[in-house]
Amino acid sequence: MDKTHLNPFDNDDDDGGSEEGGVSRGPAPISLMLSTPLDVPRHWKAISYALETSQMDRFVLDTMREHFAVIARLVGDEKPESIGGMGAGLEYLLNENAVERAYLFITRQKAYGTEARIVLLKFFSELFARTLQPVLIHEQILRPLNRLLRSCEGVDNSRELCDAVVCVVHRLCMMVQQTNSLLDLFFTDSKVQQQSKFFVFTQLVPHMHSGGDVGKMARDGLLLCVSLAAQLSASNLGAFITSDSNFCQVLATGLSALYSDLPTSVEIVVDEWQSPLPVIETSVPQLRRFIQSLEFCNSVLQVAPKIVRSSVLTLVKEGFLAQVLGPALLQVETECEMTCSFYLCVSMC
Repeated sequence: MDKTHLNPFDNDDDDGGSEEGGVSRGPAPISLMLSTPLDVPRHWKAISYALETSQMDRFVLDTMREHFAVIARLVGDEKPESIGGMGAGLEYLLNENAVERAYLFITRQKAYGTEARIVLLKFFSELFARTLQPVLIHEQILRPLNRLLRSCEGVDNSRELCDAVVCVVHRLCMMVQQTNSLLDLFFTDSKVQQQSKFFVFTQLVPHMHSGGDVGKMARDGLLLCVSLAAQLSASNLGAFITSDSNFCQVLATGLSALYSDLPTSVEIVVDEWQSPLPVIETSVPQLRRFIQSLEFCNSVLQVAPKIVRSSVLTLVKEGFLAQVLGPALLQVETECEMTCSFYLCVSMC
């Protein structure tokens, strides 16, 4: 297959509209166990048959979910017979343009739009996690991926959908870090356009200070990109991070917001000053997220190129230290001052 030479993340075209009609039912379910890459056509045909209906319903959604999960496993695990070759399962998917056909079907539907997008996102996540062959170089994979991620910005932002988007983008960051040449597929330098674009990076920024697995994946992905900017100084990726994204601002303001959410007074046991963090979190559960973001900021400063470090340090100093932490330490009330000192002591441990 030909390698794409254009950045597909610059194409925001999408298909809309809806159709009406009856709902057809597919053949008897195909066994989802003990399949091999040669079974990819059978699984896709089961999906294709379901997509022939003019509207989405639970049957179509379940069919997509079950068979796309198997296809991701089969294509992800198959090994090409020769170096630079292509597995039979992947080749079939590309020839059928299967992923884009499924995506286009989703865009024409009003029902189950969020659930169907989650199915495709999980397909991409599983495929990227397992694949033993290059898949992003193929337009039939990259284009529907781009369009799917962009379409998720305009639908109901359910928790499960956000989780699925972050998981896929985190996988992409890992793949770009492992194979630097993939950066050209996602990063558009300002030499080509008035403003640089790195859609993979900007998708993660809003989740930078989130808790749970979503926040962890977002921070890991962002850190990989920041580290890559230092490794590939000629790519202007560092300039994009500081000038064409709000990464540095969100990092600094997030610290201020999370610190402001901490209680102004806590009951502190003397021995607790030297207690392990999990013990302290029992008294102040909000402290975990603040420390996570503080640790992330420290990691960024360790791996980032100079232009990013300078921007982050300036914003943290002027925003968080001067306007939030400093005044908190200088409070007249003794209890508030002790609480602030306690937070500072714990954060530095």
